[in-house]
Amino acid sequence: MLANEKVNAQFKKMFDVWASHLVSPASRNVLTSDEDGWFGPKARKAMPNFEETFICDPATEYHGFSSWDDFFTRRFRPGVRPVASPDDTSIITSSCESTVYRIASNVKADDQFWLKSQPYSLRHMLNSDPLADAFA
Repeated sequence: MLANEKVNAQFKKMFDVWASHLVSPASRNVLTSDEDGWFGPKARKAMPNFEETFICDPATEYHGFSSWDDFFTRRFRPGVRPVASPDDTSIITSSCESTVYRIASNVKADDQFWLKSQPYSLRHMLNSDPLADAFA
């Protein structure tokens, strides 16, 4: 289904609308200290030391974030998460707060990888870009 161009075109329309919401001030409605808010008790337990870890201003509304996207792409305070060996090109640095699940070698363009319960190939992940073969 996700390989069907007509289906993907319709999904893109929906995602474009959603993306415009996520960068708008209206998307901050979840950035509250309410029970289920992103600064509420459950979230604070899952993200301890939030104010010390991330650049924000807890004295301001929404901790100073302009949108959900601004919150989601929040920056670390200087020195909190230094990059190990930044000049060593043999080391892969994760660009987000995540864990490397698997590293594969000798990958073929049509090998399957499971991402969020969906099968993808290198060709799918790179949207059939002509440069995809360079990664195989």
